[in-house]
Amino acid sequence: MSGLRRLSALGCLLFLGLAVPAQATFPGANGRIAFSQGPVIPDGGNLEEHSQVFTVEPGGTGLRQLTHVDGKHTAALPDWSPDGRRIAYESNKSGEFGIWVMNADGGGQTRLSGAKGFGDFYPSWSPDGTRLLYSHCTEVVGLGYFAECDIDLMNADGSGNRTLLHDDHWLNTRPEFSPDGTRIAFGSDRGGLQGAIWVMDADGSSPRRLTAPRLRAFWPDWAPSGERILFSDHCCVEHSNLYTVKPDGSGLKRVTAIKPLSANVTFPSYSPDGTKISLLYDKGCREGICKSFYTANANGSGLTAVPTGKADTLITDWGPEPLP
Repeated sequence: MSGLRRLSALGCLLFLGLAVPAQATFPGANGRIAFSQGPVIPDGGNLEEHSQVFTVEPGGTGLRQLTHVDGKHTAALPDWSPDGRRIAYESNKSGEFGIWVMNADGGGQTRLSGAKGFGDFYPSWSPDGTRLLYSHCTEVVGLGYFAECDIDLMNADGSGNRTLLHDDHWLNTRPEFSPDGTRIAFGSDRGGLQGAIWVMDADGSSPRRLTAPRLRAFWPDWAPSGERILFSDHCCVEHSNLYTVKPDGSGLKRVTAIKPLSANVTFPSYSPDGTKISLLYDKGCREGICKSFYTANANGSGLTAVPTGKADTLITDWGPEPLP
């Protein structure tokens, strides 16, 4: 499958929204970047794909492999805690997909959630590091895929789980708290759209759509300032670029301008200081299996490859320097 077709399928997934990193970026000094392999996501991805979680310096040095699941299992979608000391991720190491946490060096790997007939994906920390958002998805019996996803919240030790947004038969994915903790951005196919960015209050009330249907928007990531939300377009068709929008839906701004059908720019993550982003740019990747990700300035300029040497490098999350 070509890289563009592969990402297209990946797309609606997430919607690609991709409504996937969970990954809110909270303010701080720029630290290491976590990444995983392949589209291990419930909405159109390949849940049987093997993936590990790694971290690397933004310049490409100091690669560390944090997980060591066997070839029949996967660990993916890392999300840094606000203090830079822990990473949440999804894994089916113990059976069903659940949310796990580990120390920044890969130690202390602990399963927090997971139940037969369900899958938990897209973990994302609260600004104070005490809670985790995630998508709790219902498996279609016998078919091995997920058609509906709630947005759930639990304490960082796995206790106190509750549903904030019921699926209503839609895929609600990649939830992220705003840096001030008052709102949650997420991607969804609610209303029958291929993909859109939504925002709701932190208690799950008042969901409202920010992006027009034509954008097929997915993969939201809050700016550390909380003033804008970064996302990708074209979730279910070939060729994606990056945009930002204000949390009230105004001020749509295009960030990248990759020519149609030449490549995809997607899965963005802000750096903690808000001046940079990490992303997937698949131009030149053989059959779409990239062995690098890219960094760029927050305005989309200065695309710079960060080689990883790991096939199918896909999802990144830019972490902060650990607090003392």
